[in-house]
Amino acid sequence: LYIYIHIQLYIYVHIQLYIHIHIQLYIYIHIQLYIYVHIQLYIHVHIQLYIYIHIQLYIYIHIQLYIYIHIQLDI
Repeated sequence: LYIYIHIQLYIYVHIQLYIHIHIQLYIYIHIQLYIYVHIQLYIHVHIQLYIYIHIQLYIYIHIQLYIYIHIQLDI
């Protein structure tokens, strides 16, 4: 009986630990992934926006300059 109880306890404790560790790992990995993905997306979107805005500005300024110079030259 003594041995049986100890074996049962041993098995129980190990199963509990195993489950606990896996749940912790699972949660940890998902949180890390979630954070990583969001940071990547955030950076990506901001870089895209930054580039887009600068290209738009660049084009806009050059068109404005082009028009301005031609008006000046025509006069």
